[in-house]
Amino acid sequence: MNSGADLKLAKKWPLRIKNRWFKRRDLILDDEGVLDERLKVGVIRWLDIKRAYRRGFGSADYICLEVYEGDSYISKRSMLIRLIWFLTRWSGLKRFSIITNGLNIDPDWLFDFIISEVMNRRAGNIERSKGA
Repeated sequence: MNSGADLKLAKKWPLRIKNRWFKRRDLILDDEGVLDERLKVGVIRWLDIKRAYRRGFGSADYICLEVYEGDSYISKRSMLIRLIWFLTRWSGLKRFSIITNGLNIDPDWLFDFIISEVMNRRAGNIERSKGA
């Protein structure tokens, strides 16, 4: 895992990660959450991310996100995109899988950053609820 100092350096919001293969298909991490336009669901809020893990499929590397209330995100997708994901579910990929191939960043660093941000948000949310 990368050092905390490395992760803190990246917290200049928004963090826009360029895609080398597709113009206007950047991955954006900001104070609200994760926006990957390829997923067609809008911003996935940090507190809505239940779990993240990595998975390879063929020559592609993915960061899979398990999301609370996933159906509310899925409802934003067109029927065609929903059908494609339904047909590929046998691959083991989750409905919210960020393909890291082509992104202009180290996939290990990106995964560590997402995990770190989710954990920090949960800790902050717990602190807020204790204080209430």
